[in-house]
Amino acid sequence: MTETAPVAVSAHWPYCARICPYCDFNVVRDRGQEEQAALAEAIVRDLEGQAAASAPRRLSSIFFGGGTPSLMHPAWAGRIIEAAHQFLRARGCDPGRVRKRAIEELVASGERFDTVISMDCLEHQADDGTMFRNLAELVRPGGRLLVTVPAMPLLFSERDRIVGHHRRYTRGRLRTLVQGAPLRVEELRYWNLLGVPPTFLAAHVTHRAIDESFRYGEPTRRNRALRAGLSLWFEHVENRIRPPIGLTLFMSATRLPG
Repeated sequence: MTETAPVAVSAHWPYCARICPYCDFNVVRDRGQEEQAALAEAIVRDLEGQAAASAPRRLSSIFFGGGTPSLMHPAWAGRIIEAAHQFLRARGCDPGRVRKRAIEELVASGERFDTVISMDCLEHQADDGTMFRNLAELVRPGGRLLVTVPAMPLLFSERDRIVGHHRRYTRGRLRTLVQGAPLRVEELRYWNLLGVPPTFLAAHVTHRAIDESFRYGEPTRRNRALRAGLSLWFEHVENRIRPPIGLTLFMSATRLPG
């Protein structure tokens, strides 16, 4: 990376009230405020260290993700945002460009962006059509809209209701959302084929939560081996094929001119 290349900041917040069965991120159940406060301080210290060590570059974005950042205590979020502001000031940038706004406000402002990302959000909206149109409206001509949603309505279960899902998606439903929007779909594919059988069994046969302790539990030898096996599967198999089914649907679309 050259000195003139932009740099992005990503704050990974791994805590969730519940673990969604389709989620493949490094997340854990909420383990108490003391641990979360320590992580927030560690993120702040890391930002401070990066600001001191990096060459002058434009900060292109700050991303909160991983688990459920909305569960973060407001004071901790404020500390991290302030540290990011200091990072901006150290690089000679305007901290006012980092902000939290409702999507309706962004659309009304007329702002447009090179990339808009919606990761597992549409399924939480009763009116996903309006939300999708707003997302598309925020993309500048030639820019990209990236969307992930839980797939396969057959897998919808009580677990989906508990985490606030209104639906699971098919390719057809996503394409229906695209109709009328100034978008060209570049890619629309399923992901996480291996997760379908256990999710189906949990939803319709055993009616029990999937045991995912190997993913989120202690790093025992067994758990490390299973995680390594999954990583090899996704890297060398699933990322190179187009599985006919999967727990997640991924869509990449380009905003058309005009």
